[in-house]
Amino acid sequence: MSNFSFLETEDGVIEIVQHNLERFSHAAEIIQNMLRGPSELSVIERELIFAYVSACNACSFCVGVHQGIAQAFGLDPGILEELLGTESSESVDGKLRPCLQLAEKVAKESSRVEKKDISTVIEAGWTEETAHDVISIAALATFYNLLVNGHGVSGSQEYFRKAVGIAGPNGGYT
Repeated sequence: MSNFSFLETEDGVIEIVQHNLERFSHAAEIIQNMLRGPSELSVIERELIFAYVSACNACSFCVGVHQGIAQAFGLDPGILEELLGTESSESVDGKLRPCLQLAEKVAKESSRVEKKDISTVIEAGWTEETAHDVISIAALATFYNLLVNGHGVSGSQEYFRKAVGIAGPNGGYT
């Protein structure tokens, strides 16, 4: 159930932002830059990281949206469930695993991120800039997770399909 009179439970980020456009005027630009701007990480990988962090933060709305978007770009539908269900995620590229571990650590215990966490990402074959991207995506996802969960909205399958149409392969966040 929504926590605000101006929202329905089936609403989401769009309605929260539209309630105070001035406050959130740059939100779309930030997410567009992080998830679609230049990065060594593919769009699928960035959307998967966003969805994974959202699952770590128990934000079903953001999981639904970003998993759907990642799948629209070509992510295997079972990957996120595999990541969340087991310690061993055989279907996930081994190079991506340290990125997901870093993202989870940022989401759950950011004050404990250390240089060795960054080094693990680099040793897997990524650049330091990619570790920076992972932390930035995890932080952005956590911001949106808190925003959505605090407002008490959860979206719906119809809302998730609409979001995929807006931010999927033929669209974007701006």
